Amino acid sequence: NDMPTTYVKTKTHCGGRCGMCSPSKYIETLDSFEEMCRSGHYITRKKKKKYVIYSMGLVQRATHLIRNPFNNLVSRYHLQLNKNSKDLEWV
Repeated sequence: NDMPTTYVKTKTHCGGRCGMCSPSKYIETLDSFEEMCRSGHYITRKKKKKYVIYSMGLVQRATHLIRNPFNNLVSRYHLQLNKNSKDLEWV
């Protein structure tokens, strides 16, 4: 496995997501936030999902996207709607 010689953009949500939970289930500490930012998954050659926590040493730069809070509400609603589209009680 050769390492890239340039920066590679990745996307992460850094935890703190739960559509039907109380805040105590998704509020992050500094340590848990940092670990969630390094967490992810990839698909193996055998088409299996493998979860990983990457080394902090791999991180060279970061971009923090700040969105309008109302846009976040709409986006999270759409995410839950898509996840629960077959659940007639939810819809």
